[in-house]
Amino acid sequence: MEEEWKKFDDRPLDVIASDILDWCISRGCEKLGEPDKEYRVTCPNANCPSREKAGTHKAFDVNKNTAKFNCFHCGLSGQGLFGSGGLIAKLESGNF
Repeated sequence: MEEEWKKFDDRPLDVIASDILDWCISRGCEKLGEPDKEYRVTCPNANCPSREKAGTHKAFDVNKNTAKFNCFHCGLSGQGLFGSGGLIAKLESGNF
């Protein structure tokens, strides 16, 4: 079964992952690194406990190959930027 978020975005996954990174940075998140398989940024969730730590604290990863994202502190996770499981909808709903 095709995942729901694919209905909204059928571009290559690495392009979607890059767009998630750009979206986060455009909203004030700081890029913390770029290991081979993922982007690392400060968590886009304003209420994330990781924001109380140093600004360079690793929390939010975006996998370059799958466009899946995950925060190790607040539990924000999903795939893609759009759709009900995408980053924008997850942040708006607070359902994570």
